[in-house]
Amino acid sequence: MAYILDGTYISEDRLCIHPANRGLRYGEGLFETMRWRDDRVLFFSHHMERLRKGMAFLDMGSSTDLISSLPSQIKRLCTAYDHLTSARVRLNVFRGEGNLYDTAPVHYLLEVAWEPERSWQSFEGLSLGIYPGAQRGLGPLANFKTNNYLASVLGIRYAHAHGWDEALLLNVAGRVSESTIANLFVIRENILYTPPLEEGCVAGVIRRQLLECLPARGLSVKESALSLEQVQQADEVFLTNALRGVRPVARLGDISYGSQLTGHIAAILEETTR
Repeated sequence: MAYILDGTYISEDRLCIHPANRGLRYGEGLFETMRWRDDRVLFFSHHMERLRKGMAFLDMGSSTDLISSLPSQIKRLCTAYDHLTSARVRLNVFRGEGNLYDTAPVHYLLEVAWEPERSWQSFEGLSLGIYPGAQRGLGPLANFKTNNYLASVLGIRYAHAHGWDEALLLNVAGRVSESTIANLFVIRENILYTPPLEEGCVAGVIRRQLLECLPARGLSVKESALSLEQVQQADEVFLTNALRGVRPVARLGDISYGSQLTGHIAAILEETTR
């Protein structure tokens, strides 16, 4: 991997963290995972808008200077790191050293790693289950990608232990919120449904892109709270995230789904990246 810490290129063996770092102690930080392809970050403005809102919510000061410097820094890393044409870019913004009541300085770490170049239309259907061990909160903090990622970490571990690719997370009201690393869409009678942000899901970049572009293609998309029963009764189910785009779901437990319209939606998303 290649790294930039607070604007300075740094090798992996020089990275270190202070024991009083608030990002480590309290999870006080945010991250964005982005896809670099064809010499640019896909949907960069969407990522930055979410980051800007998250930093404001956490009272981390102005994000203007950081955001304006990122395109050149990301390109520098991708160019230096084997001239990558396809990469995973991860930005972590976090507070530095301080006790619980300090207003510690804000730092950022930018890292780049090779990501296989693949079409967002090429994924096989996923197998899903339900993770019962954690519930998503309903407040606005749930809409950001914060350093407190335990529900997702435990959920994906639980999924793999049970032989699934992924797991769905329920919110505190018992409704389906999202999966461990992706937003959820279901299709019933050619209408798409996805939980609104008030249901505790992350304000996903691909989720937003589909909500904006699909109606213009003649598809009906509705934000609606979803019970587990409604997900089970769907004709098709798919997940979305910034690295892998649209991922069809083949089954949830013993229930199987089709993927015809999902494939069409993946093709539309692919078109929006060109």
